[in-house]
This record gives sequence, structure tokens and C-alpha cells, in this order.
Amino acid sequence: MSELQKLKPRSEYLSREFMENIWPCFEAEFGEKLHTLKNYKNTLDAFCEFTKEDFLDVKAEDVERYYAYLNERVEEGLLSSRSMLTYQKTLRAMSCAVERYIDEKKLMVAYKNCFRNSVKGDVRAISADAWLVHSEDVSKLIAYAHTPKEMLVLLMLTEGALTASQITTLTWEDFHEEDEWFAYDEEHGFYVTELFLIAWKDYKEECRNKGLPTTGQLFINRNGNPINTKGISTLIKRCRTEAGLEQEITARQLRDFALMQKLTWLLGEGEKADAEAAKLDDGQITRMRELYVRFAKEEGLPVEEESLPI
Repeated sequence: MSELQKLKPRSEYLSREFMENIWPCFEAEFGEKLHTLKNYKNTLDAFCEFTKEDFLDVKAEDVERYYAYLNERVEEGLLSSRSMLTYQKTLRAMSCAVERYIDEKKLMVAYKNCFRNSVKGDVRAISADAWLVHSEDVSKLIAYAHTPKEMLVLLMLTEGALTASQITTLTWEDFHEEDEWFAYDEEHGFYVTELFLIAWKDYKEECRNKGLPTTGQLFINRNGNPINTKGISTLIKRCRTEAGLEQEITARQLRDFALMQKLTWLLGEGEKADAEAAKLDDGQITRMRELYVRFAKEEGLPVEEESLPI
């Protein structure tokens, strides 16, 4: 049995329509990312076994019942809040993909995406996350970067809102110096600040002085291998310790800090015309919407779908 066959959903409630027309699309897209495909498979099976419905027949009340069930498991200590959030985000991502596949394949399936407006159901999970670091702590953290490379990594988290995983895949060619635009794929990226530009030029000069390449992989470790997420976590921990910061700080929190800064900017008066410069990817938009829900909840503001800025 091949790896793809092992990762086929097993729920008896999934229809032949879904398995023959929709699931092969997931296999084609994530055939080289078996971990993602496994997450989709497990989440899909668990959801369908709970609702006793085919995924193409999902109704809004099914989503509400499942979210309530996940909340109960968290309260009983049988599921972590982070795991609950992962289930919800995976289901939303899957439902959006299903709708896209139906449109692309011109399938005659009456499917309504019931997860698109379910961000309000994530409040319980979001509230369990460690909240944001303060801007002064971010400044202290960056001040303890020992090298231009370390400063660039921290700035990519705190200004670019990149994930640690995204940072590990960057290349020298991703930075377009002529317009000070850092594009980590063909469409998404961020405009750099003056501090970022200074660190970039220092890093480039340092690499040239050491005879290191200024093409290909942007960040490599002492062994000449691409930097990994563990290395980024170690960097943050060291800077936090040297800065004397008591709060536990992670790469995720630093990215959330950047997204909250962007969110505040988008919510500002008179900034609508400049919002296109944000160039946010789907992951950033999803997380920013989640942060917006928490922000609105803590400020006592109404959390309505139409009031979301993105």
C-alpha cells in the first residue's frame, strides 16, 4: 500500500462524490507534503464521524455542534486549546479548498462553505494563547542581537510578520533592493523599514568580507546548512535572557506582535487607500482575523463579520 493510499479518509460518511472528485485534488496538491495531507485526513475523519454527514452536506448547525463539542473536551482537560484551534483552522482551510476545487472542476455539487464565517468560534482557543509582547520588550529583544543576521531574523518576525518556517526558506533573491520590497513568494511580502535596510546592508557586507555567498539560501548556520526553526527559537531565548525579560517569548508571539501592528494600521482612519501595501498571505489574514476577534472582545466591541478590516 502506497503512502497516499494509507492517507485516504476512512469515514463511512464520506460520499463517493467526495472521494472520487474532491479528495484526489488534495492528494495532487499535497502529495509532497504528507504531514499536511495527514492532518487533513485525520481532521476530516473526526469531523464526519461526529456529524455523521458527508463533508459536502455540512450545515452551519453541524459546525456549531462540533465547536461546542471541542469546547467541552477542552473544559474536561481532554484536549488542549491549541489543538482545538488547529482543528478549527484545518477545517476552515479544507472547506475553502473544497469550494475552490468544485469551481475549478465545474462539479455539479451544491456545497456551501459553512466555515468561512466561523472565526468567532475560535475565541475560546485564542484566549488561551499567550498574549502579545509589548513594543518596548520587542525593542529590547532586538537590541541584544549580536549580528546583522540575528537582527534581520528578529525584524522579519516583528515587522514582516513571517513565521519561523517561512524565514528558513528565504533566499537572497527574495529582497528587491530597488523598491525595498521583501517578497517571500511571487505575490506576498512586506516593505522594509530603515532599520531593516541598515541590517540588510551590514549583513550583505559581512557575508562578502567572510567570503560567503550572497545568492541562494539567505540564512545558513555555522555548518553551512540552512537555518532551522530550532535555531530561531534558540536566538529568541538567548536575546530574551540577555535583555532580562521575564516573559516567555516565542517566534509565534513576535509574529502576532507584527500582525497586531498591521491590524492597528488597517483600522486607522484615512489608511484605506494604503491597505493594499500590506500584501498579506492567507495564513497572516487568518491569524489577523483571530487577533481582531480577541482585540474586539477585550475592548468590549461588537464582533461582527462586516466589521472585520480584512
